[in-house]
Amino acid sequence: EVEHTSKAEYGYRLYSHAKPAVAKAVTPDLAKCPDVSGALQAMIWPCLFHLQANVPGAVHKLGDEYLHQVRVALRRLRVALGMAKTYREDDELAALREDVAELCVKLGRPREWDVFTTQTLAPVRERLPEDAGLRAVLKASEKLREQHHAKVREALQSQDFQRLLLRFGVWMHGRYWRESSSEVMPGLRQFAGNILQRHSKRVRKLGTQIAAADAGMLHALRISCKKLRYSAELFASLYAGRKITRYLSALAPLQDTLGMLNDIAVARRLLDELESKERHEMLTLIRGWIEHDYASRIAELHVAWKKFAARKEFWDQ
Repeated sequence: EVEHTSKAEYGYRLYSHAKPAVAKAVTPDLAKCPDVSGALQAMIWPCLFHLQANVPGAVHKLGDEYLHQVRVALRRLRVALGMAKTYREDDELAALREDVAELCVKLGRPREWDVFTTQTLAPVRERLPEDAGLRAVLKASEKLREQHHAKVREALQSQDFQRLLLRFGVWMHGRYWRESSSEVMPGLRQFAGNILQRHSKRVRKLGTQIAAADAGMLHALRISCKKLRYSAELFASLYAGRKITRYLSALAPLQDTLGMLNDIAVARRLLDELESKERHEMLTLIRGWIEHDYASRIAELHVAWKKFAARKEFWDQ
């Protein structure tokens, strides 16, 4: 397998029976990067290391956090690759972005069932701990949950995934970074501001339509908020930390509420997958519960949006 774990570290783990530590995202230091090309590389490499470091723990089922960090690494990688696309188009870059996007979708399926079984159904479990209908729903949910987790473990051990990592290694050392752009490129600070402004503009455009937003629009706003957040984190070393912290502290509640609304939208789809004559009565009860929760989350969304909309953009200050 393609990894950056040393033989000495493997030996220590075997000797001590230690689990590999969960690796968290690292904010790249862009202050010493001479140009946009160098900054992009300084963003992408840590995303790849972050991804690789958590794969063994996810594959060997050492804890849910490993798979969560694999997903975080892939999301950050997608944002960084989107920036690279802005820098210069490239056929292999386009292919890598598409493969990473497909992998994100595949890894998202078990998370949907994780949230559904551990969070969405939690209030119902507290109210009806001994209900036979609920136990039947939980049993069916756990079965589907494990099936999707098995598919993810299989995907992360596949030759396709290993080839993807190798392709990234070749591309990161290839001509894409050596060739100069045909266009006059802005300085790094201006490039960062352009990226952040584009994501912010998209978020604010969608946010003004919250009152009439449907599930699709709320999903688009959630994704746009993620891109804005990850972009801000990746460019953080170029700006004063306090300004970014205040900005992200206003964005976080908005993103969290949109995430909960998305979990409800996903739950509706999963309930349809679970539908059967035997489980129909309990599924109807669960649907009623989550629709009640949806109404309260929409109210929270308006409050979170109002607070975020009042926050100044740190890259223009």
